[in-house]
Amino acid sequence: MGAVCGSLIGKGRGRWVFLLCLAVIPPAPWEEPPVVTPTQLRHRLERQGDTLVVVNFWATWCRPCIEELPLFDSLAHRYRHAPVRVWLVNVDERSRWERSVKPFIRRRQFSLPVLLLAHGGGSQWMGTLHPAWTGTIPATLFWRASDSVAELVEGEWTAEELERYVQQYVRYR
Repeated sequence: MGAVCGSLIGKGRGRWVFLLCLAVIPPAPWEEPPVVTPTQLRHRLERQGDTLVVVNFWATWCRPCIEELPLFDSLAHRYRHAPVRVWLVNVDERSRWERSVKPFIRRRQFSLPVLLLAHGGGSQWMGTLHPAWTGTIPATLFWRASDSVAELVEGEWTAEELERYVQQYVRYR
């Protein structure tokens, strides 16, 4: 289909053929995001070895969280050839997954891993991931198991701040 669309576009039919191709080519299949408990998430992090994992904790009801999600998508793209991985971990209550969270994820079509955290409510689970976490979101965890990096930063990021933060870990490997 792509070759047909490309050859038709080249013949001056441009925009209309492009729109037709968008309507005909099916979107990538939807994959349910994995559900993990805080303990399972910690085990996943511990298995990453020498890779810096940047974990962003967010919720659909948190406006600053939603606004900064594209920064993490861009970060993942920039560091795709480096030992850096970016994960998005949703912390909405389980009761919101079907009507709010999954439709949001489906619409956004993230290019990086999205996990649903089954935490059972409250904030007691946060200490499993980092002892200093007060419960504020957005929150970002920088984790590298090989040299015991585990730093949590609560609050919003600008693109420049996030880049500087990641660079300090990439540079001092």
